[in-house]
Amino acid sequence: MRQRYPQHQLDDETTAFYEEDAGLLRPEKAVCAAIRIAEHLGAKVLTRTEVTEIIPDAKRPRVRIGHEEIVAKHVVVAAGAWLTKLAPTAMSRVEVVRRVFGWFESDDAAAYTAERFPVFIRTDATGSYNWYGIPSVDGSPVKVAVHNWPSLDEPVDPAVGARQPDDHDAELLADIVTRTLPGLRPQPVKLQSCMYSLTPDHHFLVGGRADLPGLTVLGGFSGHGFKFATVIGEIAADLAMWDKTRWEVDFLSPERFDKID
Repeated sequence: MRQRYPQHQLDDETTAFYEEDAGLLRPEKAVCAAIRIAEHLGAKVLTRTEVTEIIPDAKRPRVRIGHEEIVAKHVVVAAGAWLTKLAPTAMSRVEVVRRVFGWFESDDAAAYTAERFPVFIRTDATGSYNWYGIPSVDGSPVKVAVHNWPSLDEPVDPAVGARQPDDHDAELLADIVTRTLPGLRPQPVKLQSCMYSLTPDHHFLVGGRADLPGLTVLGGFSGHGFKFATVIGEIAADLAMWDKTRWEVDFLSPERFDKID
């Protein structure tokens, strides 16, 4: 590992796994492509439109958009952190928390391109601390972010959004970079905050609930849902049309936490 990827600072107790098929996604382009295909297939896409309420009903669920209502045969609710407002019973055990990520430059930019520095996920010996990084793409700096970090979960009201990064965030990421990626300059050139919707087991919510008839709930993606978008979309379409899917999703049921004290 040291010979192949000398960018990483590793101790003798570190174990490394390489995934040959791993890669990275361009989320904004992926979303735009999905929208274009949906429109081409006949979907009507509403942008800059706030959903204020979703009303469950077995036969006629409704979506309120301001003073208007859309009546549907079935509604798939995939609202990220805003599920806490639109489907609160489904999200009763989900915590929306703040996360921060940063971008770091190097004196040897070529050493941090995807060809020489793959996407990585690292964890400490206890398994409690997890962080990850994404290589330089099209000349961008390297992205480094915390995934799980004890005592870091700061509750966020989705209506307000995560507060902006501060000096403490910069220091935390700089310390990670200094200890594990010494070839990067420790001072981030940019910081950004986002929201995680964390379930107790950090697995997704996919499926229906008895108290939300006419709805399929997609949420609680705990910071790693986007890469599963294609299969989750297929599952949601199956559930909306047939109320069943060939994929095994029972372990992701939105009702699985109901009996947990």
